[in-house]
Amino acid sequence: MVVIRGVSSSRLSRWDVKSVLSQTWSGTDRSLKEIGTLVSRRRDEHTAGSVRYGSIHFDGSISLRSPETRLAGKTWLAHPDDLVFSKIDIRNGAIGLVPNDSDPIGFSSEYPIYDVSGPDRLVPEYLHILCRTSTFRSQVEALTVGHSGRRRITPENFEALKVPVPDRQEQIRIAAEYSNEILEASRLSDEADLLEKEGNIEFLSELGIEYRLLKQRPRSIIVGSSRVNRWTLRSAFESVQGASQESSKYDLRALGSNGLSVLKRGVSKSPRNRPDRHPRPYIRVANIQKWGLDLSDVREIDVPPNNFPAVRISSGNILICRNNSLELVGKAAMWRGEISECTHDDHVFRLEVNIDALDPRYVNAYLATPVARTWFQARAQMTTNLAGIAGDAVTTFPIPIPPLHIQAELGERMDEIRDSAQGRRKLSRELSAQALINAERSMSSS
Repeated sequence: MVVIRGVSSSRLSRWDVKSVLSQTWSGTDRSLKEIGTLVSRRRDEHTAGSVRYGSIHFDGSISLRSPETRLAGKTWLAHPDDLVFSKIDIRNGAIGLVPNDSDPIGFSSEYPIYDVSGPDRLVPEYLHILCRTSTFRSQVEALTVGHSGRRRITPENFEALKVPVPDRQEQIRIAAEYSNEILEASRLSDEADLLEKEGNIEFLSELGIEYRLLKQRPRSIIVGSSRVNRWTLRSAFESVQGASQESSKYDLRALGSNGLSVLKRGVSKSPRNRPDRHPRPYIRVANIQKWGLDLSDVREIDVPPNNFPAVRISSGNILICRNNSLELVGKAAMWRGEISECTHDDHVFRLEVNIDALDPRYVNAYLATPVARTWFQARAQMTTNLAGIAGDAVTTFPIPIPPLHIQAELGERMDEIRDSAQGRRKLSRELSAQALINAERSMSSS
């Protein structure tokens, strides 16, 4: 369906389609104020002493990077309750507040920092909710400029955004109601995490695996270069003490061993394969989330019929994140034929399992254990905001090989646990989404 919308040029502030289609706040303009009048840009340069660097995730949360992380160029300090956003990924939700119990956190110049403190400014909790609303995110998307893949929003454009600013007591009320409404959502999410945690413990116990997490790493270590497979402190420490100690009552074999599985790459994206004559749905990294597959936003890519069989996802294939955050790199999800004639891009590995030797449900369950998470994180190559693993990190991953009937029993049990956890997470997301809708309505009507 084609939609044509006419707008008088006198009403346009920017000459582009995104600006016309972006959402607007309902209600009176008198309650709208530019963000730049409510916050002040913080420019506290970090010059001496130790500081941890931060990352902003698409859900607005802020986490600390590895203590070994170093940033090129100048570093700027964000303080508790400061607002920080990524110039590139704010349109994906990478905007949030530094936790109020946090030490100062370092960010590069790609992350503008704002002080929101003061009685005449926005209540931090209200601001955090406002930045998650659909109207705010729509307006941010309309302001991004630049080439595909590197589109940014400038601090000046961000500061010019107009947002609803009710009186302080109303901001506190909206934030409190939102907080109360998401309590149940948080409880359900915690229940799901606990189910999977206990399920993993039981799963590993059935395999006779003793597992311990990596010890705290020392600040320095001496080890011969011949014992280090990657030039990082993590690799050096593993070569001496190991990231984990594993023993199993079943034989351990490399996942990519002959007769067990074959690892495949996906379609490399380029301007030449934008959906045209042969559009195919494809799975990308964003579709593989912590809780499993998210198929709410599946895009298309052009793959000619003669090339498609080599990149087609089949039921029982395991999809593995090749590039993602350190938390999600190596995250796996089993394909169950949810979409017909589907493929994947080159940032996602496809593992074709030999069902005469391995049950795909069992492999998928084992790849979700702490053993697998530690393995892939230890072998990830880090860039500024991204972690990546090579194919041999998957093919050399050691996996216990019990008899097929035991694999089937374990895989089925873990599927039941995961389905139960997924049901709780689905309800949690629905409750969270409704709480945000209610808050946005209150903001618009203030």
